[in-house]
Amino acid sequence: MSTLTDNDLKELKDLIKAQNDKIDKIDDKIDKLKDNINEQFLQVKVSLAKLEEGQNGLGKRLENLEFIARSVIGGLILALLLGLTKLLFPNFLA
Repeated sequence: MSTLTDNDLKELKDLIKAQNDKIDKIDDKIDKLKDNINEQFLQVKVSLAKLEEGQNGLGKRLENLEFIARSVIGGLILALLLGLTKLLFPNFLA
């Protein structure tokens, strides 16, 4: 059976320290990745909120355009009916 010497214990201690340093570096990289992912997620949420806000504004503008289009078409129909009335009954709207 072999015995452990001080030199063997020192080598083992150095090996454990080196492994702990590697683990700490990996932990730091993981923390940086988590921060980066959180930042990108926040940017996506902000972009999505802006997109939804723009969509709501676009819907309101489309509603206004539809109202204007209906008004114009109604006015054209009314003008055509009045013109037709004037054509068919020239003394009716004197």
